[in-house]
Amino acid sequence: MMKIITLAILFLVLLSAGSCSENETVTEVEYECLPAVYVTNYCPANEQLSFVKFLKESRLASSSQSIYSDSVSYVAAVLDLPKEFQKIDTVFYMRVRRDPVRESKVKITYCQAIFSIVNILVCEAVLNEGCP
Repeated sequence: MMKIITLAILFLVLLSAGSCSENETVTEVEYECLPAVYVTNYCPANEQLSFVKFLKESRLASSSQSIYSDSVSYVAAVLDLPKEFQKIDTVFYMRVRRDPVRESKVKITYCQAIFSIVNILVCEAVLNEGCP
């Protein structure tokens, strides 16, 4: 019992020591540069969303488990993907980020059953060759 109380107190001390004050704001934005392939348009919305599959693991994308195997795919709905890369099976490298403010402004009108809910990412840049 004493161990539990000690651990609880230690947890609270660590939690309070690592918390931010009200005046601090975290402005660091996490970017990833990933190989991707355009799949199709995502659900109709007030902004163009492109459904892409990333060709390597991504912390920013949604993971999707295959029903046929143990494989996992990383997918996202992407804002600001240039038109020239919105061609089925087009492979490219993309620098993406999460933007909660921008994401909250996207209003999806309806979504077909073939799509699951995925993270919305913002395309910062598209490269024909590898990421820097």
